[in-house]
Amino acid sequence: MHYIQSKILDKLNYTSILRYSQLRPLKIESNHFAYHLKILVRDGYVVKNDNGYSLSPKGKFYVDRISHISLKVRQQPKIVTLLEVSNSKNQLAIIKRKNQPFIDMYAHPVGKLHIGESVFDCAKREALEKLGVSDVKLKHRGNVYICIREQGEVVSHVLAHVFYGQTKMGFPLEEHRALSRHWIDKQQVDSLTPTVPGFKEIRKMLDSKKNSFFEELFFDSR
Repeated sequence: MHYIQSKILDKLNYTSILRYSQLRPLKIESNHFAYHLKILVRDGYVVKNDNGYSLSPKGKFYVDRISHISLKVRQQPKIVTLLEVSNSKNQLAIIKRKNQPFIDMYAHPVGKLHIGESVFDCAKREALEKLGVSDVKLKHRGNVYICIREQGEVVSHVLAHVFYGQTKMGFPLEEHRALSRHWIDKQQVDSLTPTVPGFKEIRKMLDSKKNSFFEELFFDSR
């Protein structure tokens, strides 16, 4: 986003409404400023009415995520749902990733929370998208905060809502482009290798009798 547009949004962030003359800095030529303001209105970040200019809902969502020093959108940990799903044969649904950052590693099914979506709706959607099952009754077991670095650089940073559930359904015949699906006997799950960092730690938490858990996990491979 152009720095003039960022400045406009930042100024509107600290007020309910401003007239054009109040919004335009004196050092910026009027036509140049009007051009960028028009773009913000066109793109839905700013709304204009008889009293002046104000942030739209889209604009409020944008400024809620920016640094008020650099005026750039902050990088933040993603929120995901992580699923442990079992079947009547005492097997667990395990995926093997086909994409980075953990390509060819075994993991629990994981999916990103969408904007405006509830955590439970996300978990149910991911059970259908990743595993092809719709009958699973999911229970929220806990939260795990995971930060993974390689050579000191962050490659994954998530807050995972961990769910457990059981299903009577099998996997669909078609494969998922980003993963392969496997039913693994519970006794063999902990011997899988290689696994995504945090996989075994989360398995231990799920096997515990705690009604709810929270843990922070940090990994750094050299």
